[in-house]
Amino acid sequence: MVISWGFTRIGHKAFPFSVTLTPALIEVAGRTSATPGLEVRPMFKDAPGPALMGSTRHEDGVLRFEPALPLIAGQVYQLLWHDEAGKQVTYTTALEAAQLTRPAVALRPQGVPLPANALKLYLHFSQPMEQGVFLEKLRLTDASGNEIHGPFRETELWSPDGKRLTVWFHPGRQKTGVNLNEDEGPVLIEGGHYTLHVAASWRSVHAVPLGNHESFPLTVGPADHSSPQPAEWKLDLPHSHTLEPLKITFDEPLDTAMLTSALTVRPIGSDADMILHPTVLRTGTHWSAKPDQPWQPGSYELRMDPLLEDLAGNSLVKPFETDVTEPAIPRPQPVISRKFTLP
Repeated sequence: MVISWGFTRIGHKAFPFSVTLTPALIEVAGRTSATPGLEVRPMFKDAPGPALMGSTRHEDGVLRFEPALPLIAGQVYQLLWHDEAGKQVTYTTALEAAQLTRPAVALRPQGVPLPANALKLYLHFSQPMEQGVFLEKLRLTDASGNEIHGPFRETELWSPDGKRLTVWFHPGRQKTGVNLNEDEGPVLIEGGHYTLHVAASWRSVHAVPLGNHESFPLTVGPADHSSPQPAEWKLDLPHSHTLEPLKITFDEPLDTAMLTSALTVRPIGSDADMILHPTVLRTGTHWSAKPDQPWQPGSYELRMDPLLEDLAGNSLVKPFETDVTEPAIPRPQPVISRKFTLP
């Protein structure tokens, strides 16, 4: 946030005003006309550009402007409004870049081959990001550097905090027997090596760009058409009377975002889940959770959301691609569980 001060003359008197800048809001506090108006123009080589689009309101003696797109850190802006006497006031200021940190980005899952029929990836950002631009900011290339055209579904799904983006591979190309798959071919091919490129120009909601082009290598294994098998998961049990974590190694990489809430633990005979603090390995192959209170001797139930998926969209109760002649899975699906005992 930038706060600066100035003066405007009304008759023979000078009256102060203040200007507050944030990426999403400009406020002018001072003696303005009843309909002051407010234009905001970026400055280029000392010449103003076209006025920014946005909404203006005047309330409680403060003139407020909300730009349609965030202001750019380091950019100089010219502000024009009318004072109480109807005289135009021109004021130049900038949103300081040094006051804002650059966002960072990580890919999940990472470090494991994707199945050839993988459905999605996750980009985790350190700050809430600009939305509605992901198709412009992401590219997928093969081992030769050739760009894969139309690899992503246009649906844009962000977490509530604006920090995690679900990147869907186009399901029409990843699912067998669909027209796009047969006409254009799958996005990923078994044995292939690809790179996901994230543009350096992608900005946070504070209008600060990543600054560096990020590249994430992807390797592709065989297609996966089978559901995960919880009976094959390896449980590393904690000791009683400790705060040691319960650790689970899965039979295959699972959806890293779903894993944060898909597994719970409940003492046998209780109707309430334990308070756990889970950690998910970036590969999606391991999960661990520490309890709020020490483990007590006794029997427990590891409860699993039946909708939990692997990287190809196969859930715990059915594969992603199913025979339409098979009986439908009942809804809601029953909770899937495994029991374990601590001595």
